[in-house]
Amino acid sequence: MRKTILVFAMALFFGNAFIGSSFAANNNQSEVQQQQTAQNEFTAIELDELPQAVKDAVEKDDRNATLESAERKVLPNGEQVYRVTMEVEDKGQVTKSFYANGRKYDSK
Repeated sequence: MRKTILVFAMALFFGNAFIGSSFAANNNQSEVQQQQTAQNEFTAIELDELPQAVKDAVEKDDRNATLESAERKVLPNGEQVYRVTMEVEDKGQVTKSFYANGRKYDSK
């Protein structure tokens, strides 16, 4: 009888340890996925937060552009990308993306 109880107690102990470690591993995977998703999403910023190089690139692309909104995201390598939406005379609303240094960003 004691052996049966001991075996049962050990099974409970090791079973809980295994389930707990599996849960922790799955929880860590979820956190990593959320961080990666957050890195892949643009977040709205104020126009005055745009780097001057991005503002200059927009003006160089089209002098008749009026900035309407801006968004930023951080790439996995740490670089920041800015997506700007602007109203362009004769073209309507246009959206373009730039690196912080003003170079055009192509997500492909």
